[in-house]
Amino acid sequence: MRSERHLRTAVLCVTSALALLCSAWFLSGGLSVGTTVAALLSIAPLLAFVPFLARGNRRSYAAFTLCLVVYLTLALMELVANPAARLWASTMLFATFGAFVLSIVYLRATRSGSPP
Repeated sequence: MRSERHLRTAVLCVTSALALLCSAWFLSGGLSVGTTVAALLSIAPLLAFVPFLARGNRRSYAAFTLCLVVYLTLALMELVANPAARLWASTMLFATFGAFVLSIVYLRATRSGSPP
């Protein structure tokens, strides 16, 4: 029970870091209405999951792993195609992969019939 709470907290922290990183990446080019809207739209899926992840709903964690595939794809694409954004892309890749792994670990730790 205690480890589940710690895993949930870790997932929420990494998700918050990913949202901050993603919005900072979009806003690093300069502050304008377009970049602000793009930053908000880029973190909207992450923010939509936060209340459900905080409750510990297993289905939300499963759906969240599917949501993270988009961020993994974006980070990999920018890492390969955009040399100017490699630092942002690699940091986002590690944060997204961390959230993905922690979500899977949470799902495995909370499945029914798992040993204590």
